[in-house]
Amino acid sequence: MIVPEKAHDTSRAGTFCQRCRPVRHSTTHSLDHCRRRAFTLLELILVMLIMIIIASMTVPSLRYFGQGRRLDDSATEMLAVTQWARTHAITDGQIYRLNFDSANRVYFLTVWTPETQLYGPVLSESGRQFQIPDGVSFSWELPQREDGAYIEFQPSGRTDPGKITLQDQNGHTTTILSESATEPYHILPDQPTQ
Repeated sequence: MIVPEKAHDTSRAGTFCQRCRPVRHSTTHSLDHCRRRAFTLLELILVMLIMIIIASMTVPSLRYFGQGRRLDDSATEMLAVTQWARTHAITDGQIYRLNFDSANRVYFLTVWTPETQLYGPVLSESGRQFQIPDGVSFSWELPQREDGAYIEFQPSGRTDPGKITLQDQNGHTTTILSESATEPYHILPDQPTQ
């Protein structure tokens, strides 16, 4: 039934949505779907509260994520340096050394210089000192030498075998290993703890 304009409910006058045009149709027509267009302040506050509770539960578990990344990044960087030294020892025909300094928590490359009969700095980005990040400790099992702890990379492709272990504050370890003189260094896959 069509309601005449004069008898039309003025409380709904001018109310419309895309589905219903200005109210000129049946009085049984409900405008509830038109009134619920926005959220109330109470609904917004409740949603924000739920989001805060969820965030407060997940943030503590993410705190250790960064520490684990530091360990992985350190191991990957050290492995890249060993690969660089091995490749350049072969291509340049010179002996390279990866030197370890536990007192300063650094490792760095040096190269044999025939003119001076000494090991000198590598003149490239790889010749810089690499810092072990805070929260990560490192140790090694390398051949004992009087002039320090280092891995030697020969022009023939042979390398000093050894084991380098990196450990974070939570006890997670990553091992970089070469078991023979002809094997390049690699990162051992994580071993399950028993």
